[in-house]
Amino acid sequence: MPYPVSEDTVFIANYLREKSQCYGTVLEVGCGNGEITIECAYCAEYVVGTDVSQDAVEYTLDRVKKKDLYKKIDIVLTDKARPFRRDSFHIVVSNPPYLPCRYEEEEEVCGGPSGIEFSVELARDAQGLLKEHGKLIVVASSLADVSSLIDVLSNLYSKVSVADTLPLGHFEKLLIVVAEKRLDLQNDPPKEVLRD
Repeated sequence: MPYPVSEDTVFIANYLREKSQCYGTVLEVGCGNGEITIECAYCAEYVVGTDVSQDAVEYTLDRVKKKDLYKKIDIVLTDKARPFRRDSFHIVVSNPPYLPCRYEEEEEVCGGPSGIEFSVELARDAQGLLKEHGKLIVVASSLADVSSLIDVLSNLYSKVSVADTLPLGHFEKLLIVVAEKRLDLQNDPPKEVLRD
């Protein structure tokens, strides 16, 4: 298995299930073992999972076939969310690498020097991929620079909140951060074609 089911995976899977956060079209970035992708397929119309690891993609595809969900799920070998069209998804969800360290050390857990670089890049990509009122849902760690992550998200999205937290020992807690897409004012129709 490329990435074991861990506390953070269970945390976000439970949140998605209990809060009914999967609907319409869903993109999971970094599908790993496929747990979240499969969870989303039970309540969404269509789910795409991506991963940069060939092993993760093959493992998730195998799980999808065993659960007979292959008609609702596609798995794509790619980095983050690069190959998709604008306005394609209602939800973009990720349990990204979120610890503050260098990618070279442990790319599966390192979110960059401050722990948020991966999530910030994903947030920028997702902003264009989400439909109006679509949501980006990511896991973050209190060991990372969460306040800067929320600042960046607040500049990209109309509504940002910490939807849930999970204490891990004495020194860390996990957070589920949800950002809702704002209307793109640059794409408003010209005033001369609007009715008075």
